Amino acid sequence: MRLKNKLLPVLMLVLPLMISIAQGTNYVIVSGQIINYEYGNPVENHSVFVQPVDNNNNPEKDVIELKTDKEGFYYDSIPTGNLKGAFEIYTFDYFGKRLDTTLHYRFLFFNSNVLVADFNIYMPYQMELLQARFNYYQKQSGDRFTFLFKDQTVNENIVSRHWDFGDGHTSNSKTVSHTYKAPGFYKITLTVKAMVGNNLQSSSFSRMIYLSDRSFYNFGGHVFSEYFPIDYGVAFLYIIDSSRSFIPVDTAYFDTLGYYYFYQVPEADYLVKAQPTVESEYYGTMLPTYYGNQLFWEDAQSIHLSSTGWEYDIHLQQGEGLDSGNGFVNGNISFFNHAKSGGEIPAEGITVYLMNNEHIYLGYRYSDSLGYFIFSQIAFGEYILVPEITGVHCDEVSIEVNAIQPEVDSITIVIIDGEASLSVPEQKKYNRTGIENLWPVPASGVLHVSIYSIIAGNMQWQVTGAGGSALLNGTTCIKEGANLLNIDTENLNPGFYVLQLTTEKGMKYQRKFVVN
Repeated sequence: MRLKNKLLPVLMLVLPLMISIAQGTNYVIVSGQIINYEYGNPVENHSVFVQPVDNNNNPEKDVIELKTDKEGFYYDSIPTGNLKGAFEIYTFDYFGKRLDTTLHYRFLFFNSNVLVADFNIYMPYQMELLQARFNYYQKQSGDRFTFLFKDQTVNENIVSRHWDFGDGHTSNSKTVSHTYKAPGFYKITLTVKAMVGNNLQSSSFSRMIYLSDRSFYNFGGHVFSEYFPIDYGVAFLYIIDSSRSFIPVDTAYFDTLGYYYFYQVPEADYLVKAQPTVESEYYGTMLPTYYGNQLFWEDAQSIHLSSTGWEYDIHLQQGEGLDSGNGFVNGNISFFNHAKSGGEIPAEGITVYLMNNEHIYLGYRYSDSLGYFIFSQIAFGEYILVPEITGVHCDEVSIEVNAIQPEVDSITIVIIDGEASLSVPEQKKYNRTGIENLWPVPASGVLHVSIYSIIAGNMQWQVTGAGGSALLNGTTCIKEGANLLNIDTENLNPGFYVLQLTTEKGMKYQRKFVVN
């Protein structure tokens, strides 16, 4: 269903009914007025163009041309399947000068959105001897339903004025303050009577005010990596409802100067989280950070949005960095889906942190489209792993990667009913001495040997070739527990070899390996 070039009172009557019956359809109501700025008269039968723009403010192909009526009004109802977007609305004056504005819409609580764009343009006009005209201003009292109306009719012999505010209230004053009681479209008409020569003449002029059932604002800010704007990143917007639940509302990618913008956001309380994307040079080092410069949602500063503002800057916190090595940590994150009888849905884009034992943040990874995350080639050591999910309480777990077990895999994180359940496979326990692992296979350059020993002491090692002769040998000091031995194989020819370890008590352990 679409309304176009109908009388505005009809639009006001049909709009609520149309919205109530349009199940699953979103409508953008576009309206405005063209006024001749020199004489104050409405401009009739004038073209106004409405063109969708994409997320980068680039115009799209479809253009709607509308015509103004005798009171200078234009209006249309545009169906859309988008939950947010923007229209560029423009017109041309008598000299072909283009006047334009870009207005944004958002569907969050209901399936209609109203955009109003008025234009004051120059058009040649045979001036009437009496032309009513007025202007209105929203009062600075904080009440958006209160307006100040001023008669600006140019005539020294005005006999009477009559205001009709479109809600059943009237006034005869030159300047008058009026408060509306409810949201809606209101057509305000000023009728003036004045002596023109020896005749009493009358002139009327109408304008339109739209009051939404809630206030909408634009806001945003600058995201910094230390002193410089971040290169590539994204900001997430969450609304905080009455039960302190955090509902995702929008995402906004940073522009080239590190700014994020959210348009047409209703008055409420919000959280904003900013983070580098994977193509950013800061990915993995500058940590995802909430407004208020906090790493976790429980500590973040909420934003009570009650006006348009662009001062909500975020300074990304910096991690210490992960040392490189031969360790791996990986796992999977999913949402528990009650409707699927215990089925799980992959959780994409979840931040997983690694900290040291002193709870210093080292680095992080995002889960992919299948819910998997991986920390590859990290140094051996003890770590604390914790996910960060807005509105979800997350526990942390301790893990260890070492020469005996260089990979901690199959970590599972399941998000259910506002909690994140973490499960880490039990790490292997050893009660004997021996060679646990060799890598890389085939060997090229340095061969890494993980050794576990139940006692400390010196251990002899040697590498023998096909003929049984020792080609490499040495002594290493072994501690109780996990150990790492590095052997340079660069001077060995490609082929099969045997590594043999001999303890102080004469126990021998062998493993075969290949040199590439």
